[in-house]
Amino acid sequence: MCTLTLVRARDGVCATMNRDELRSRGGETGPTCHDPGQNPGQNPGQNDKWIGPLDNDAGGTWIGGNAHGTIACLLNGYAASDGLGLKRPSRGEIVPSALQHGGYHAVVQWLQRRFDPRPYASFSVIVAGHGDWVALRWDGVRLSTETDASHESDSAVHTSSSWDTANVATRRRDAFKAWVAAGKPRTAGVPDFHLIGNGDPMPWTPIMARPGSVTRSITQLHLADGNMSARYWAVGETAIDPAHPDVELQLPLAAHRVRAPAQSTS
Repeated sequence: MCTLTLVRARDGVCATMNRDELRSRGGETGPTCHDPGQNPGQNPGQNDKWIGPLDNDAGGTWIGGNAHGTIACLLNGYAASDGLGLKRPSRGEIVPSALQHGGYHAVVQWLQRRFDPRPYASFSVIVAGHGDWVALRWDGVRLSTETDASHESDSAVHTSSSWDTANVATRRRDAFKAWVAAGKPRTAGVPDFHLIGNGDPMPWTPIMARPGSVTRSITQLHLADGNMSARYWAVGETAIDPAHPDVELQLPLAAHRVRAPAQSTS
């Protein structure tokens, strides 16, 4: 249950993600810098630092960016096969695993050719780099690469909801289209689309509240030449102030990975 937008910019790409979660689930930790090289048994060449928040229950994440200029984001799917009662690993481990493989094309290639999705419940994983992004969807049977026309534009939205799935997706996509048509307004760098429901959440809004679930946080990763920056807001009972994130940090990009974005359109 999340809402993600990707927006191309002159200096790279910006990913903003609202995380919706069950009220019964444990808390989360805002973005920190993670170093896989500090873990025993890591292979040489895979010791790339990355930044992102963590789920305190399972230890994984829903969004992260590495020093090679790659952003990966995960949204849950809701396929019928998910409810078969099988004991499954946490989908939150997919993003950290993918980010260990380096640059955008290497991460996408690993997901398409070497990653085995079969143990996991359904999901979408979206990978972004300088001027590029792609979505891969696992429906419990097949891992497919999305070729939606939205990925040819300057911005895209992805959303998922376990409640009233189709209607929530339609309403959020319509709100996103309206935001784009209005010129993509932002408040302190946060797309106003992600703030719909701020202080007055409804079941379908990007900041939402329902009896069993609620929006927990907003995380924004901005990839620009030289840096991967993160901003994070914990969403509580009162409206958040976009100008004052709870966490801000930067991860310098590996010098040999920095390049100009593929296009400059917004």
